[in-house]
Amino acid sequence: MQPDTTSKATNASNISAPETDRGVLLSACELFVSRTHHAPEDTRVFTELALNLLPKTKLSDRRRISSLLARHKQSPLPLLEMLALDADPLTAYSVLRFADDIPMKILEEIIVRGPDSLRQAIGERPVLTVEIVEGICRHGGENVVQRLLARPGISRFIKKPKPVVKPGDDGKVYVENITRETKQTPDKLMTDFFSLDKKLRGKAIAAAEMSAIVGQTNGNLASVPSVPRDEDLVEIILTTVLSENPFNAVKVLGQTMQLAPETITQIIDEDNGDSLAIVLRSQGFTEEEATTIIIRTLGQRRGLLQLRPVFTLFRNISLSASQILVGHWSIERKKPAAQPAKGHQPIHTDAEKKISLSETPAATEAASAAQKPFGRRAGFTGS
Repeated sequence: MQPDTTSKATNASNISAPETDRGVLLSACELFVSRTHHAPEDTRVFTELALNLLPKTKLSDRRRISSLLARHKQSPLPLLEMLALDADPLTAYSVLRFADDIPMKILEEIIVRGPDSLRQAIGERPVLTVEIVEGICRHGGENVVQRLLARPGISRFIKKPKPVVKPGDDGKVYVENITRETKQTPDKLMTDFFSLDKKLRGKAIAAAEMSAIVGQTNGNLASVPSVPRDEDLVEIILTTVLSENPFNAVKVLGQTMQLAPETITQIIDEDNGDSLAIVLRSQGFTEEEATTIIIRTLGQRRGLLQLRPVFTLFRNISLSASQILVGHWSIERKKPAAQPAKGHQPIHTDAEKKISLSETPAATEAASAAQKPFGRRAGFTGS
């Protein structure tokens, strides 16, 4: 009995069905993806052929076809939709994970019905929406939700804290779940951020994000974090970064934040720019301002395309998480016995104190520039 070809989803009974298209569709797909450009007529013919043959195609070929078409930029959307709704999870997985244009309606349908392997595929897509994140948190299993929350910046999608985090709960267990396999405590990961590889840095950022969510849920952190932004200091930083020695801007900012000299040096010397992006985010710089600083300090060592991950980290990490991370790098946190606790030193000190770390002409010139109006940035609001 032939499957119903009017349905977009391939019938589950076809999973074990014998080969009926004799590999014709797989061969056609291999030819289709081997070309980077397709004439409209060729695409139309291929689409009609594929929609007719896919329900008759054996399981192994469907999985291979899904893998091929998911990464091909000109794959026909009707065919991708049909593969996404395939009854075989491994066939649907590739398309749900890698294909760009799957309609939101289909993604939401699969999030509701599962299984978790497909929810995980959707949760690992490059671009997520509030609906996707909240849907996975609502319907997904514990492992799927934890992996989703481990993505840097994911907390900005969550309108409400994850339901399992209740006021009064000990938030430590939630944070440690993210870093469990690293054999290190979340605090140590965040404190040792500069010595971590890319994977562990992702875990440290995820731990900071979860710490922020738990803190906001339990009332230990404000639900809308404050931005420790000083307009005069921002003016100094932006003026200094445009000077002959742009790294003086990082020195000035780092000293104002009470970072140790060695920590400031590590931020300056770091080629990938992760720590610089986190510092700028924590201090309330706008995306435009951060872009200027990142390009001026890192642009000579890395090309513009290589700087994209730095901009992405700045946009994605939440303000609370960036402040938690920077708090682990401060002098008071790393050397509590060296000086009495002073709390958070106000960022609005006088201009001469801000630039005392650097005696260069560029920094001196920046101090006088701080007296100029800075109206455009006055309307900044944190998020």
